Order: sequence, then structure tokens, then C-alpha cells
Amino acid sequence: MQSLIERYRYSSTSGQAQVEAGTCNQHQEMLTEIAMMKQEYNLQRIKLRFMYGESEILNMTLDELQAFEKYLEEWIYNIRSRKQMHMMEQEIQLLKNKVSQPTLQLKD
Repeated sequence: MQSLIERYRYSSTSGQAQVEAGTCNQHQEMLTEIAMMKQEYNLQRIKLRFMYGESEILNMTLDELQAFEKYLEEWIYNIRSRKQMHMMEQEIQLLKNKVSQPTLQLKD
């Protein structure tokens, strides 16, 4: 009977340790996620500042300049992609119009 009680106490205390360890891991994960979200927020805030011209390039740090350069490259890529898609759609529409128009046959 005594051994049964000791096993119960051991299992209940190790269970509490596991719960506390799990809580500690969740807390650490949340802190990590919060830090990542703060970093993303700061990056987005910097992007907005430069989009609206509220900041001077001379006051930027190297990391801010690199982040801004990456943002501009992505922006240019998206614009070029949209323009290319628009041109392709126009070309497709033009070809469809040519196919749907009856061809005129000249009589000799």
C-alpha cells in the first residue's frame, strides 16, 4: 500500500513538472512570436514612412536601406508582372477578335 502511495505522489509531482514545463515552453513561444511581430511591424512602418516621403534616406541605417531596397525590388517586380499580364490579355483578345471575324474572300 505504501508503494502505491509513493508511486501516486511521484506521478503527480512529475505531472506537475510536465505541465509547468509545457507552460514555460508556450510562454517562450509566445515571446518569440511577439518579437517577430514587432520586427514585422517596424519594417512595415518604415515602408510606409518611405512611401509617403516622411523620411530622408540620409537618416536610414544600413538595415533600413536594405529592407527598403528589397521592398522596391518586389514592388517593381509586381508592376512588371501586372503589365506583362495586361499585355498578354490584350494580345489574346486581339487574336480572338481576328479569329471570330469572317475573312473576306476576293472574287476574281
